[in-house]
Amino acid sequence: MTNLYLKSPLYLLLRCSLPNMVGAVLLSVYFIVDGIFVGKFLGAEALAAMGLVMPFIAMSFALSDMVAVGAGVQISMRLGKEKIKEAGIIFSTSLVVIFVIALVMSVIFYFLTPLLLGFVNAHDSLKESALEFSRVFLYFMPFISLYFALDIFLRICGKNIYTMFINVVLALTNIGLDYLFIVEFGLGLYSAALATCIGFSLATLFGFLPFLFMDLQLKFSKVLLNFKILWNIFYNGSSEFFGNISGSTYALFANALLLKIAGAVGVAAFSIVSYIDTFVILLLMSLNEGIQPALGFNYARKDTARLKSLIVHTFAAAFIFCLFVFALCMAFSDELVQFFAQKSDEDLLNLASFALLLYALNYLITWFNLSTSSLLTAINKPTFSLILSLSQNLLIPLVLIFSLSYFWGLKGIFLTAFVAECLCVVLSIIFIKKSFASTQS
Repeated sequence: MTNLYLKSPLYLLLRCSLPNMVGAVLLSVYFIVDGIFVGKFLGAEALAAMGLVMPFIAMSFALSDMVAVGAGVQISMRLGKEKIKEAGIIFSTSLVVIFVIALVMSVIFYFLTPLLLGFVNAHDSLKESALEFSRVFLYFMPFISLYFALDIFLRICGKNIYTMFINVVLALTNIGLDYLFIVEFGLGLYSAALATCIGFSLATLFGFLPFLFMDLQLKFSKVLLNFKILWNIFYNGSSEFFGNISGSTYALFANALLLKIAGAVGVAAFSIVSYIDTFVILLLMSLNEGIQPALGFNYARKDTARLKSLIVHTFAAAFIFCLFVFALCMAFSDELVQFFAQKSDEDLLNLASFALLLYALNYLITWFNLSTSSLLTAINKPTFSLILSLSQNLLIPLVLIFSLSYFWGLKGIFLTAFVAECLCVVLSIIFIKKSFASTQS
């Protein structure tokens, strides 16, 4: 692995990021297929119910994801300094911490979700469907939360192809079970969550196998609850945590406004745009996350020239990808939203297509801010990454969604992301300059 991260930036993008992006496509399909089956076979209200509760599910996983990302940064830096034993301790400890956190969060959100649904003023049938969907996730949470950490740790060990294989299993399992449960058996919205959780359970099981039966650099060792190590893990993963929480909080307010302005159809349209956006953002994140271990490794070696070269290549790839996505949304907005709704739902199709055209402007800018946040995390600048993540996902959008929706209604809601990203570019540039100034000094 050491020699791998000393190779050319283009090679690393192809070797680390490309398989990661292929895996993300499959993982995206895994999430999106729920929206397709629910929208096509259960209708707009079921799609709205799922859209209402997904932010709460994301909140419940946020702490576990924080530990996974923070541990990944610490492990990469220990391996860069050839501290293999310390890396193994962090690896083992983080898995135990994630399991315990997920167990606690599943209990908390079991009781908290009904209160949050009351906040958005969902009517009774919508609320009941949303609760059924969320509780399936909560039952599985302690086990499937481990998958995200295992995915990161496998990539650190250079097993990008294997993680891609796991995501293939994930996607195929979810597609097969969604078809079986929803189309063949005619089950309700909860069955989409069940299909997803069964797939994640299989992926978690496959994620453990290489660490049990292969000779990887990371090996199971003693669990050490060292305060300093735990603090560094939480600190490095804090931007991921607040990014998840802030994004979910923003979605909560957006859904409340949409219910007020346009009813369940508005929430369903927002859900369709969110599914497409999830596909794009997961790909963009996977591009950056695939190169993160190399960034952390070379940062620890103080190889500034290689670090800058890696950053330039990664940012250029992110820009080209997002420019392609923007063009695709502009040209085929009608066709894209038709995957998620019945042909008879004309109001939903028209609103979702209009919303996607406005929201797609976001992709002209978001590549820069997201790549910057990933970079800051990789080079151990979590405070900068946290500030950027909070500004990008909560503070600026939350102010804008109320002000823009007041003046422009639905149009303002769907333009919020674009305006927020434009404002965040300033922060990104400032943080990059400060980070490299401190690196050179």
